[in-house]
This record gives sequence, structure tokens and C-alpha cells, in this order.
Amino acid sequence: MQMTDPFELPVTYQGKEILFPAQFEPRGYSYRIRVELPQCIVYLEPDEDRNFRAMIDTNAPAGKLPPAALLEALVESMGNIES
Repeated sequence: MQMTDPFELPVTYQGKEILFPAQFEPRGYSYRIRVELPQCIVYLEPDEDRNFRAMIDTNAPAGKLPPAALLEALVESMGNIES
């Protein structure tokens, strides 16, 4: 398996573990994780302090945005993987 191969990102949301399709995307000296949610694509990327932030794809249809709690769970899951 190569680093850019698709994988499943485990996320605990509303007391359940959900696996979301994801893919590592190198970007110059950094990277992001592309996560496919039912509503849209979310990118998880490290900030200057190496904490993750969730960025919603700019092409996401209006009214189809994921709940904030799900975005927080995605970011938290990346923190769990990194530690």
C-alpha cells in the first residue's frame, strides 16, 4: 500500500464508530487528508501548530453542509491517529 492509496478513517460520532473513505494528498511541504462525507468533501489539514482543521470543499452544495459536531469528530480522530 502506498501513502496516497485510499483508506478508511475511523471516526467516533454520536457514540458510534463510522469509517469514512479518505485519501492522503501531498501538497508541497505539507499535506491534507481528503475525506468523503455523504454531504460533501472535507479536507483535514495541519495548521502552523500541527493541529488539524477541517476545511469544507468550496463546491459543496448550499444546505448540505455536515454538522459541526461531525467536523469536530473528524479533527479529533486525526489527533488520535497522530498520537
